[in-house]
Amino acid sequence: MKKLFALLLVSVFVSLLAACGNAEEPASSESVETEESEIEVANTETEEIEEPKEIIDTSMYQYTQEIEVTNAIDITGHVTLIIQMSELASGVAFQHVLNHTYEFLQQESIKDAKTIGINVILDGKKIAMFTVNTEDFVEDDNVSMAQLVLDASVVELASQEIEDYAEVFDLNLNKE
Repeated sequence: MKKLFALLLVSVFVSLLAACGNAEEPASSESVETEESEIEVANTETEEIEEPKEIIDTSMYQYTQEIEVTNAIDITGHVTLIIQMSELASGVAFQHVLNHTYEFLQQESIKDAKTIGINVILDGKKIAMFTVNTEDFVEDDNVSMAQLVLDASVVELASQEIEDYAEVFDLNLNKE
């Protein structure tokens, strides 16, 4: 009889423990599901808010080693290009950048940019830096592409080689 009573007591105790364990499981899984659902909702909301930025095309720039693009159109209305040119003469590198900037300014992905900052690096040294005001840029088949870019720009920095090149080829640098 003692054995039967002990066995009955143990089975009641085990049943109580099992019942308590089962009662807690659904509550914890419900809270986990709720937390996961809240996380999914939060992720969905941020994904909907973020708009993908358009890719700015720099493929028109030739004779370059590397081009770094900083797109801040949505913040400041500005795009910055740091163009590291391949081994060319300074004036020729500058001429290439100006001509290719003419093409760059015509792309749809920068239509909302107010200004474009161009930095030209050659052999680890900055040889030119200018800012194009996109509202001042116009296309004209009767004027050189380089001069049209310069007409819409303010040149903040030009090495002596660039200034000499501009003088020889009648380019107005519009320096500050």
